[in-house]
Amino acid sequence: MILGLFTIVWRSAAAEGANLFASVGGSGSLCSQSSPCGIQDAIDLANAGDTIYAAQGTYTASGLAVVTLKKTVSLLGGWNGSPAEAVVRNRTLYPSILDGQNARRVVHIEGPISLTLDGFTVTGGNASSLGGGVFNFG
Repeated sequence: MILGLFTIVWRSAAAEGANLFASVGGSGSLCSQSSPCGIQDAIDLANAGDTIYAAQGTYTASGLAVVTLKKTVSLLGGWNGSPAEAVVRNRTLYPSILDGQNARRVVHIEGPISLTLDGFTVTGGNASSLGGGVFNFG
């Protein structure tokens, strides 16, 4: 007599994304907490699901936008920049500013992505060609 059939499915927990770190003038190639890279370098290195912590400071650029995002990531400002301690974010104590210097877009978002952008002041965008502060294309 069969009392019941059971199927056991083992599922591993969904992989958590990696943490990457950026700072103004950052030059690290791995975007680690102890050796942060530039903010766009961290965005370019990130994979979908990753979190990027941006240290306090004013981020500028010379291209068409201060940051261009084409992946589903979390971009979080207000990090205290500690190279080894627990990650601490406080946008009031450690302000992270994305500044277009009145010459470019500040944030350019492209594609069907789901983005978290938190802890930043967005300022100085140039809206002469659409989206001075934040431009969302697609």
